[in-house]
Amino acid sequence: MSALGWILVAALWQDPPVTTEPATKEFVDRALNLSFRHPLDWKLVRQDRRAVVFEIPAANGPAQLELIRTQFGSEPEVWQTVQVRTNELAKRTTVRQYEQQVLGAPVLMTLSEYEEGGVPKNRLTGLFYTRNRSKLLFHLASPKAAYDEALFRFQQVFETLRSLTGSEFAPEDPANPTRTDPNPEQLPPVDAPKRVSIEDGTRELGRPKFTRDLSAPSGSVYRVSFWDPWRLEQNVLGFGAFSGTVNVRVESGFSADNLRWITVTSANELSRFQKVGLRYDQLIPAQRSGLRWFVRIGEDTSGPLLRAVAIAGEGTDRLVIELESRDAGRFGRFERDFRRAAERVRFEPAP
Repeated sequence: MSALGWILVAALWQDPPVTTEPATKEFVDRALNLSFRHPLDWKLVRQDRRAVVFEIPAANGPAQLELIRTQFGSEPEVWQTVQVRTNELAKRTTVRQYEQQVLGAPVLMTLSEYEEGGVPKNRLTGLFYTRNRSKLLFHLASPKAAYDEALFRFQQVFETLRSLTGSEFAPEDPANPTRTDPNPEQLPPVDAPKRVSIEDGTRELGRPKFTRDLSAPSGSVYRVSFWDPWRLEQNVLGFGAFSGTVNVRVESGFSADNLRWITVTSANELSRFQKVGLRYDQLIPAQRSGLRWFVRIGEDTSGPLLRAVAIAGEGTDRLVIELESRDAGRFGRFERDFRRAAERVRFEPAP
């Protein structure tokens, strides 16, 4: 055999080239029951109770990926309608809405475009519509010239997403939204949380500061009791340092649960604003009162505006507390004061 023949044979028997996977890091969120792996060049910008923010490198400018735990139990159509309205208020143009199936559950996508500092940008918002109380909400934003690359890199990472329980995800059931988050070690039953009785919940508070009897449209009469920090001065209700109006009433004719009512009402509230700068939803009920609430802070035609609505109760009659203020600059103070006030309300049939 010629020398050339030996060279060709040797070439045929060479081992295939060794390929190495790029180094990655695992991201785990037990409340969301998921994990994924991302490249090491993803820079962690911020991580706190509310969100995790990554910077994703791209040739035409970095992209920012924000991961948020959110709660949503209503229909997908309601979510997508809210996203369109949110884009309108933020002066973004909705380009496309679609769904993508991931391990048994849909991701509800909304792509929008806008301009920031003279730079055209894209923003992709997605809700992983799993049967889990806490759901993954993400925002992927980048310069328009970098969006295709940023989206490709994000999709590569999303393909590594897995549930911590080892099973596929299930889509949410809006007719019976789940009330729990799974624990990978021991999954709790998907039941309504144990209710704290009015007697147990307010025993240590002593006698209420004041009470009011309210008539419902259904004809029933209810007693609402208030403890400190609530105050009643010249027939004007308030609490803590809150400066604004507080309206307390009983509404009738409910058929949906409070979580769904909060979702639909918060979407309708957006019509009051020209611009919304902050959205906050407290969907886990307060332990003593059972109140859930949402807050919207932004601007209307008259200037800064804070709106908050809370609901409690069961059956066809519910307690509704509505708050409005023009002092919209200090959400932290308001949230702290109202969280305390929300634990010190009792709603029950009048004796």
